[in-house]
Amino acid sequence: EITLNGVDFTNNAARFTFLRPAAISGLTPTSGSSDGGTEVSVFGHGLTYASNMVCRFGWIDVAATFETSEDIRCVTPPHSTGAVDVSIVIDGHCISSFMKLTFAYEEPMALHSITPVLGSHDGGTLVTVAGNNFPVGVDGAMECLFGNVSSHSVHIVSSTLLTCVAPSHVVGTVEVS
Repeated sequence: EITLNGVDFTNNAARFTFLRPAAISGLTPTSGSSDGGTEVSVFGHGLTYASNMVCRFGWIDVAATFETSEDIRCVTPPHSTGAVDVSIVIDGHCISSFMKLTFAYEEPMALHSITPVLGSHDGGTLVTVAGNNFPVGVDGAMECLFGNVSSHSVHIVSSTLLTCVAPSHVVGTVEVS
């Protein structure tokens, strides 16, 4: 309520909520395609739900989904390659990190061909994948998808060549991605 004289107050009060300071402390993954579409989890503490909550990538705002007071999810917008600062805006208040959080936009990967194009349904066939923009040095983070079955046995030879071991699968033709 408000007053002009310290005695007479309005009788139509508005509500105000006091909260602990919120902060964000990390995000995963920290990189993705410049085409956008990467689902990112932003971690922190003291995060609260607001219907107008957004994730800010550089100066581009995208809708955010409140998961918990420690986790907010959003999908990256398209952006040119390079790193951008990441923050959360809740009810018009920008929540940032003590340390600068960045998301690195990278050229999207492309698959051009595979060899061989057939193998045993028992799995184990070493498949060579030719393409573009494979991230050298992150073997453990990559996977090849044969239809809906993942192969985590991936070795990145170069930015244009990788190998993966075909998993066991029912007989038939599937797409590799």
